Amino acid sequence: MDVEISLNGKRGGGNIFNWQNWDVEISLNGYDTEEREIAAIPDAILQKAQDLQRLSSKLSILPAHQAYFLLRTCICVPKMNYLLRASPTWLCGDELDQFDSVGKSALEAVTNVKMDGLTWAQASLPVSSGGLGIRRVAELATPAYLASVYATSSVVSDITTATECYDLVHQLWQTASGAELPAENVRRSQKVWDAALVKKTCEVIVNTFANDVTHCARLLAVAQPESGKWLNALPVPSLGTLMSDESFRVAVGLRIGAPICSSHLCTDCRLPVDEFGHHGLSCKKSAGRFMRHSSLNEVIRRSLVTANTPAVLEPRGTSDVDERRPDGVSQLPWRNGRRLAWDVTCVDTLALSNVISSSTKAGEAAKKAEEEKRRKYEYLADEYDFVALAFETFGVVGPACLKFLRELGKRIMDATGERRSFEFLLQRLSIEIQRGNALSVTSTVPRSDGLNAVYFVL
Repeated sequence: MDVEISLNGKRGGGNIFNWQNWDVEISLNGYDTEEREIAAIPDAILQKAQDLQRLSSKLSILPAHQAYFLLRTCICVPKMNYLLRASPTWLCGDELDQFDSVGKSALEAVTNVKMDGLTWAQASLPVSSGGLGIRRVAELATPAYLASVYATSSVVSDITTATECYDLVHQLWQTASGAELPAENVRRSQKVWDAALVKKTCEVIVNTFANDVTHCARLLAVAQPESGKWLNALPVPSLGTLMSDESFRVAVGLRIGAPICSSHLCTDCRLPVDEFGHHGLSCKKSAGRFMRHSSLNEVIRRSLVTANTPAVLEPRGTSDVDERRPDGVSQLPWRNGRRLAWDVTCVDTLALSNVISSSTKAGEAAKKAEEEKRRKYEYLADEYDFVALAFETFGVVGPACLKFLRELGKRIMDATGERRSFEFLLQRLSIEIQRGNALSVTSTVPRSDGLNAVYFVL
């Protein structure tokens, strides 16, 4: 290969080259540099896939929650970002699919959940859209490249006037998304290009389950902003945000609608339980309901203490008529000279009494539960500032509850100086809900004597 370089113009002073004063012409005789660059992309993608496979094989030594967090934020798609934005990887569909296959296998190994078809399609969506955030690079290739093209368009236009490649990637994106090109002032944003493809995928999933109210209610619930907070929490044992492997597995399976157990009879009520395990979430005899209720109340109480508002749980003497009492009462005034009183409830999104309304609008079950709680404790209105804190098993928060949590988060921020207090509060509450869900589901499975039983032979 012959290389010819000619430098025309003024010479820079000293030992430092001032490239603005040079006219550099480089020609590679007998070699097409564009073909060389494109030919190298498949090998680069396959090398990334090998690196991903090697790194993901080491995740088994970590707890599942921590392994997932590393896979999502460090090991999988983040390792491909530069390649996706700097080269037309969308020309190499087979290689991108191979990388995605490795990522899918790694996610299955970490979560211990089988993902096929629609479950993998949902898992690969962003957390904000109801997925697990392990994105498919085959879907990200065109948004990443287009965003990079428009972000550097002013520089690229000075170098070349070729637009055939850009026209092709536009066509591919429009075919996949079924949308018109975004406005010119937002084309630099990868999120804008990606949002149309995510919306298309969500529509396909929802249309597939259009006649199944259970899955429709689930999909609506997990797409709400607060339902995926547990996936964004940093899994640290000392902070209480690390979920056990079994809790994490069940939480993932419930979120994406994957089978999490075999069909069996509930050990508590003897009713049938299907492979999705939803019965445990609404079983009145489930042990997880009580643990979840206590955990949520304890998080609220500790948060109030952090906000300089001490509180007690299960106070006595709030009713002169019967034994009704709210879950907690503050010991100092909360607002307008009145003490705060609250009562927590976590209703099942997919319960027979809620699934119809939940399949049409997210959060209807929580909203209904808040209204019932306010009627139950209306006698407290004169003395206390009462708030009903209603959550759903799939993470949706009732409107009154969300308003209270925002105020509580602001007060914690004022007391501690931590600007992310509201976000951290939602994450902790979301994790406690998922732990309760996992216990509710697993408690329906019949238990047998373990190996330790041999040590108790009479």
